[in-house]
Amino acid sequence: MENQKKSNTKLIILIIAIVVIVIAIVAIFAFSFFNTVKQRATLFDEINTINETSKVDMTIKTTGEYAKVEKALKEHLKEYYDALDKATESYQNSGLDNMLSADNIAANGPEFTEQKDKLNSLISLGNEVKETLSRVSTEEYEKQKATEAGLEGKYMDLYTEIVSLGENATKNIGVIDANNAYLDKLLQILNFLTSNKDNWKVNGEYIEFSTDELVNTYNTLLNEAKTAAMKITEATNK
Repeated sequence: MENQKKSNTKLIILIIAIVVIVIAIVAIFAFSFFNTVKQRATLFDEINTINETSKVDMTIKTTGEYAKVEKALKEHLKEYYDALDKATESYQNSGLDNMLSADNIAANGPEFTEQKDKLNSLISLGNEVKETLSRVSTEEYEKQKATEAGLEGKYMDLYTEIVSLGENATKNIGVIDANNAYLDKLLQILNFLTSNKDNWKVNGEYIEFSTDELVNTYNTLLNEAKTAAMKITEATNK
């Protein structure tokens, strides 16, 4: 009887030990699961904010392997959005809206040296930004950045899933192409005025040409510039 009691006691202790171990395992698994969910949610929140604002906060909000993913993603996206911001700021500060006003034509013509230089610089910048957007949005570049960050397995997959810049880059490259086409039209107008500098003058808010042919050519160039400007809006709204 005494041996049976000892056996029962040992069995109870063993069952309790197993239960404790199972509870511990479940607790560890639950913590790991909820921690993973939290880390992923934080990571996606950060990336969504970047994509909505085009601004990259390099403060790392996640921990562990997810911190490596976040850091690599933010460095990659910063490279992309910095290039895009550079073009956007240059366009916004270019003064293009008033370039063809009568006052500016009177003040800067007939050579328009500064204006032509500005237009050529903006076109060159646009091409430079296009090259950057194209380069950093390829799958090859994405994998390269992930490898450089030491990401493997599911973390590599997570990185490539999130960073996907191809569609965004295609749209922004289209906008830059439309902008460059518009800038080229403005350049054509200024070159036309320079080439015919002895055959026009500014009178109040208008430009007067010496022949109807020159008037028609100038108006055609203006209409082409307006069409090119409309295509910028179309490309932006795609």
